[in-house]
Amino acid sequence: MWNRYRADPFFLIRYSVGSIVLCALIIRFHATIPGVAAIHWGWFAAAALLVLPNFYLQAVAALGFSAVCFGLDTPANRLLLPPLAVSGLFLGCYAAVAIHTASHQAFRPRWVNRIVGEVCGVLLLTGYATFLIPHLAHHRYPDDPLRDPHPPGHLSFPAYLNGMVPTLVACMNRLYADLWAGRDGRYPWLSRITRTLIPLAFLMRVLLLLVLLRPMLFAYLFVPLYIAELMLFAHVNYMTHRPDPAGGFMILDLKDGIFHRVMNAVFLGTYCHRTHHLRPYLLNPSRAAPDDRPMRTYGQVITSRSTNG
Repeated sequence: MWNRYRADPFFLIRYSVGSIVLCALIIRFHATIPGVAAIHWGWFAAAALLVLPNFYLQAVAALGFSAVCFGLDTPANRLLLPPLAVSGLFLGCYAAVAIHTASHQAFRPRWVNRIVGEVCGVLLLTGYATFLIPHLAHHRYPDDPLRDPHPPGHLSFPAYLNGMVPTLVACMNRLYADLWAGRDGRYPWLSRITRTLIPLAFLMRVLLLLVLLRPMLFAYLFVPLYIAELMLFAHVNYMTHRPDPAGGFMILDLKDGIFHRVMNAVFLGTYCHRTHHLRPYLLNPSRAAPDDRPMRTYGQVITSRSTNG
């Protein structure tokens, strides 16, 4: 997908249109199934707030949706909230790890990666291609304040978390401009169409999940799942890309401490981030042999390093 994106200015337009049409067709088909009750338009309006442009607004909208659903639900259904929420948190972490792994073609056989990526892309709401492209840019330009889609820099974690979506959008726009602004005279309108279709595809995935899961499962299962996905991505990247006293940035493998040991054991070595950057094709970087090769990130050359959790 990375090569197709770099070779074709219409790639993300086609991908987004395909996602929009497919979601619309599934929603329409679902509405024709006998015995399936219609969902009140108010639930669609509330779920659509997940397209808001930063993490905290999304979290407020999602938790507000869940609170309203809980308040309107029956006492018996309310008892399902704890097990479903815990399951959602666990599945969200696994979905985040799975789409990340698939973006590096690390699953075998290789054709599995596209299937896993597309399914998890719906759960992440971005779609597979719109996750993969900025993620591979992150590997090419780690900690570059202009080309890395989510550089922590010197921000606090709350500020970093809140700025992840705007920074990602700005990076995507810059990548597209670097590729096509000087090469294709259609760039201005291609850029406007792309910037419109990507959020629309995001919205259609939200509505698709609401239709398939219905409001209760959307509130009790998907909302925790979605928040867990975003939190894991943010926390891993923030904790493993840290400023160096020399003025650059260092990428870390976090292996010590109960939290990091459990997360690495359960979620395919997700905090062994330096090893992952050196060998992104590995399914589980926590099982890799030590690698002392220097790796360049923004500002300096990084050598092997591990910290206590």
